[in-house]
Amino acid sequence: MPLALGAPRGEALVGLADELVAAGGDWQEWQGTPGAPAPPELVGVSGVVPGLGRPELLVMFRRWGRQDPLSALRAVEEHEGALPLRLACACLLAARAERRPGRAPALAARAAPELVRVDAHAAHMGREELATACAEAAARGDERPRTPSAWGAAQALVRLARLLWREEAAGPLRRLWRPGGRWEALVDLAAAAATAWGIERAAGPMGSVAVPAGAEGHAWALYAEAVGMGLSRRGLRHLLGEGEEALPGAGRTSLPHMDPDMCLAMARSLLEEARARARYALEGAVRVLPPREVAALGMRELRLWAEGRAVWAAIAGREGLLGPFRWEPAPDWAGSPALPQDIVPLAHLLLAAAYRDLTVAGEAGMPWRRGQGERTAAASGIAASRAAGAATGRPLPQLPRRETLAQGTRLWASPRERRLVRRMAAMVRGHLRRLPWGWSPSADALTAAASYGIPVPPGHTFVRPHARGGAGEDTGPVTARGLAAVMALLPQNTATGRTAP
Repeated sequence: MPLALGAPRGEALVGLADELVAAGGDWQEWQGTPGAPAPPELVGVSGVVPGLGRPELLVMFRRWGRQDPLSALRAVEEHEGALPLRLACACLLAARAERRPGRAPALAARAAPELVRVDAHAAHMGREELATACAEAAARGDERPRTPSAWGAAQALVRLARLLWREEAAGPLRRLWRPGGRWEALVDLAAAAATAWGIERAAGPMGSVAVPAGAEGHAWALYAEAVGMGLSRRGLRHLLGEGEEALPGAGRTSLPHMDPDMCLAMARSLLEEARARARYALEGAVRVLPPREVAALGMRELRLWAEGRAVWAAIAGREGLLGPFRWEPAPDWAGSPALPQDIVPLAHLLLAAAYRDLTVAGEAGMPWRRGQGERTAAASGIAASRAAGAATGRPLPQLPRRETLAQGTRLWASPRERRLVRRMAAMVRGHLRRLPWGWSPSADALTAAASYGIPVPPGHTFVRPHARGGAGEDTGPVTARGLAAVMALLPQNTATGRTAP
């Protein structure tokens, strides 16, 4: 199915070629027919084809040796009257690849319709202008730019693919991102560029990020997060872990039968408490090891890096790492492109709960992991004198410092308090109830919830459980109220350490 010989191919054939390109597969250079002389019409012709082995049907983008790939595409579009955008973008990227194209054309074909529209009546835009407009609209979730030709759109997208790996492009795009943005299209295009041009590392102020084969898109998302949100070299090293690589989509948390609105409301309540009662402020590296009930959600370890007022996080799960990403300890945090939007409510709740217990409860709510204190404090990047001395926490100015908060690996609640939280959560689970709009909880409900160490989020109330062995049997108050809040929201099967189906 030759595409660049000047004779019209017909709308049906071009449409079929477009569908075959969109189906994916690896691409390679055309080097003649293996084991047989080339057909007369292919003698002296070069190009690229999708598919490996000996498929029954090949789609070729071939051109005479003296013809530029972009000129060939333009000629095809003029002869046919139209050219599918996916087909044009895949063919141009494959023809300009400096390495074996592999899956790069298929990734570019998948991204193209999310980034630009071809409209014969649209005004012409220059290559650089169109590339920038496509990227910014995708990051914000705005309407796609329009251009009158598929070959012009392909030219701009191939240019954008190269630009994405530059700090001056990736950083601003990350800062432009909004929920609803078409970030995955940018990730696909960046992965196509890394494959086509052999990008193995991306450098920035935080050092360099490895671009492993098969994980190019995830590596670009990490690169954009780091250069766009100002992550330092030490922070990146801590969040990725020593000797670890960020795996593509590896770390996963689940939202098993949990109400996203309840998660966000509880996170808001915990952050308000942290703002009002904080005794410490985070600075440097912290690792939090959760109890088995929280680990069952997919969070084996929570890594935090705080620098000034900025907080970054990474969630290490059983299958790899989710993040790093910039987190805002604010009720209206919108998420990050590094997080799937469906888990933002749970991630925000987990982070808010850990943040509350670190900044309010301190050592009582987040004790050292046995034997880890000195080693992890030294590895955090904070001076040894600070790690071993008195002042490792940075107290908020409006409250006096009562204790210090060292850095390193911490348990989320002591073993005794974990047992207490489990017992109380089992009694109160399901007793947080949503109120009709405009209603407020009674003072008795708030007092009852406080006796169990459970915050009451806005728009909810607490119904005292009728169970033997209430809070009166407790040996002390709950200091890790953030953990208690998370445990109270877990469904029964997850609360026993099993992931809900």
